[in-house]
Amino acid sequence: MTNLDYKIQEFRNNFCPFRYLDIKRTIEIANEVGEDSDWAFEKIEEYKNKFDIKDYEDIDPIFCLYYTILEKVRKELEELTKIDIVNDFDNSINIYSNYLDTRYDLSSDAIKELIDFLDKYKIDVKECSNFVNFFFKKIEIY
Repeated sequence: MTNLDYKIQEFRNNFCPFRYLDIKRTIEIANEVGEDSDWAFEKIEEYKNKFDIKDYEDIDPIFCLYYTILEKVRKELEELTKIDIVNDFDNSINIYSNYLDTRYDLSSDAIKELIDFLDKYKIDVKECSNFVNFFFKKIEIY
């Protein structure tokens, strides 16, 4: 890498502190739920503003999308059942945030509670939105 290349990279990083693989995974997640990079950026911006985060370097972009997806799943399932899977369940649904290692973090009891919930309300995940499908694939329920 030449000195100029280094300076260009340094300049670019002032605008976008995320690393290549974080950006790639963020866009892949957006695509998996039927969205694009513009949508991903919009959701990161919304998250930044909602939680009054000043600098992008303080944000995990992958976490932002996992958070957004979980919120969409909550809303969709609540519209079907009147039950909030995050607040009304005995076991918590969390997001473990560590950039490329970001994931939904549920105990085996929470997974069982979700399976029982799906059975009780006869919800076929495959007939739900891309967001619901993504979530349940990530927690390996189907």
